Formats: sequence, structure tokens, C-alpha cells
Amino acid sequence: RLMLKLGAPEIDAKTALLTPTAAAAAGLPTAAPRARLLSGRPAASMQIDDGFDRAWRRVGVALDRSGFTVEDRDRSQGVYYVRYVDPAFAGKEEPNLFQKLFSFGKKADDGLARYRVSIKGDSDSSSTLSVLDANGGPDNSANGKRITSLLLDELK
Repeated sequence: RLMLKLGAPEIDAKTALLTPTAAAAAGLPTAAPRARLLSGRPAASMQIDDGFDRAWRRVGVALDRSGFTVEDRDRSQGVYYVRYVDPAFAGKEEPNLFQKLFSFGKKADDGLARYRVSIKGDSDSSSTLSVLDANGGPDNSANGKRITSLLLDELK
């Protein structure tokens, strides 16, 4: 209603409220996606239609919105150090005192994993995002693919 009051066309106001998939289903015009997944790479990757500076900001916002914990960032190398909790472990309760005492020496699997999200500027209008493991090696696991799909939803 505010957009209409300020003079925006009704079609633009309706399009702003819908997700791209809902707008396409309703037959409304949608903008072309500005990010897409890349296949055939050693790491889970996507291409972003922005230069490095803008892609760095957009990925930072997308990480915050998606619920990732950003532990550190290094803009000069183009790397975000993030923690990702596997959804299968998200609702699990923490062990109580007795469980901790009687499971001494056993490693608890909490589903928490550390990843690096690397952004490389290909040109002034294109960048590539790759998910790396905690050691900086390429990660093409299910979690790596899940991370790129979560970020893709935010970056479209």
C-alpha cells in the first residue's frame, strides 16, 4: 500500500511482495536471476553476476539471513569462515552431566562443521563463490551443496 501511495505502479508493488517462484507462478514479470549454481567443479560453486565488492557484501548479508555463524572474514583473500549446523542435529538436546561423565573419551557428533566460503572476482561483472572445507580444500559434499543452495535462495 505504501508503494502505491508513493506512486509506484500496481504491478511493481505486487511483484515486490512475491518470491521469484511465486511471481512466475502468478504470471507476473520477474527479474533474471543474478546467481546460478555451477556443476562440474571440485567444490560446490555458484556464479554471481556482480563484481567482487558487491558480491562480497551480498554474500555477507545472505550468510547472516541464512542463519550461518560467521566466525571470521578475510576480505583481502575473499574468504568467510563460517559454522554450519546440519539440520538433522539442529533440534538435538545437549547431553546432561551424567551423560557427559559416562561417555568420557567418546567424541560427540553435534553436527557442527566449519567451512570457508570463498569469493573470487572473475571480472567487473562476475564473481565465483566456492564452498571449501575447514582446511581450505574443495568441498563437494551434501553439506557443501546445501550451503550453496541456501545462499542461492538469498542471492537470487
